[in-house]
Amino acid sequence: MALTKTDASWLQPLSTMAMKESGGRTGPSTINRWDSNWERGTPSMGLFQTIRPTFDFFKMNGMGDIMNPVHNAVAAIRYIKDRYGTVFNTPGIKSMMHGGPYKGYEYGGFVKQRQLAWLAENNKPEAIVPLVGNRMDPFAVAVAAKLGSIFENTSSPNGGFTVHTEFHQSEPLSPSEIKRKQLQLARQLANEWGFGG
Repeated sequence: MALTKTDASWLQPLSTMAMKESGGRTGPSTINRWDSNWERGTPSMGLFQTIRPTFDFFKMNGMGDIMNPVHNAVAAIRYIKDRYGTVFNTPGIKSMMHGGPYKGYEYGGFVKQRQLAWLAENNKPEAIVPLVGNRMDPFAVAVAAKLGSIFENTSSPNGGFTVHTEFHQSEPLSPSEIKRKQLQLARQLANEWGFGG
């Protein structure tokens, strides 16, 4: 923390983040091999689960070992300062300060700003879907198809809600027309939720 001229009040929240992100570990066992970052060739790793491009941008001179916990922490602290201003504004710590759990995205959520995020918590599959423009199309179709199979089951053990979608047509719809309508619905929801563009 001294290397980044960071106030001592950050010690506890940074310790919490390190434990939540990597279990306080570093080394090869912390390489995240199951999310979209891995598929792109930039897996999150190390104490604060940084990806290489973020680490390289925020590291200090002479601190280029992403697996070194001090180097990883320095880059993460500098990123936090740049992105959030203070550790107390990061989603996980902010949630805990208000009585909630550490906030990764295990139970889903929307992200509107650039940030570090822990994905596929507890090895649960997770969809990363752009919600703006044509980039969302192939993802939205895949998610809509998955949601269609999930929404057939109306029970919700976690107290969530169920969405049932029906298309009232005089003739049966072709698979491509169903996908087109699902995409149209996904775009409409994105616009209603403030992600249109």
